[in-house]
Amino acid sequence: MNLVKLNMTFVGIVLASAGAFTGGLVFPGLHGLEERREKISLELDQAQMIQSSVANLGQLYEQVVELKNEEDRLWSRMPKQARSGEYLDDLSKCLAAAGVEKYSIQPQPSRDVDPAMLPEELKLAANISVLPVTIKFQADFKTLCTILAELEGLERLIHVNALNTSNDEKRPGQLQIELSLVAYYRRAE
Repeated sequence: MNLVKLNMTFVGIVLASAGAFTGGLVFPGLHGLEERREKISLELDQAQMIQSSVANLGQLYEQVVELKNEEDRLWSRMPKQARSGEYLDDLSKCLAAAGVEKYSIQPQPSRDVDPAMLPEELKLAANISVLPVTIKFQADFKTLCTILAELEGLERLIHVNALNTSNDEKRPGQLQIELSLVAYYRRAE
């Protein structure tokens, strides 16, 4: 055999061996590697879903705590007695702070919330009473907004039940205002 044929045979054997090695070991290994990548990707997605749900539970718990704090704050704004005199005094101070000199405050008899009339989800409100008050005064719109802000800042929980305004034709810019408020308090059980 001549040297060229020998070299060609040797090169052919090396190439065939390399091809066999590649075909027998590398390609199946690459296929296995791809399967492992897909499996790891699926496990990573599952871990992210679990982590996301755990994070959502954390957020939910924070919201429950915030809601409980808000409930406690609202209960603290409902005194355990009517304390009508204190309430009427607070209303007078709000009006005076806004610069209203002439006003009329008309308290009405307090009313108990009737537990029989409450839906099941509101049974916690069964021991609450309401103290309605009507306030009449003259003011401009800016003063009305100031009074509403003052009322919101009171320690007692107050609800504006109705607000009626009409123009005072004799005094431009002035409004005749009738404000119906409801204050809440807890009855002794």
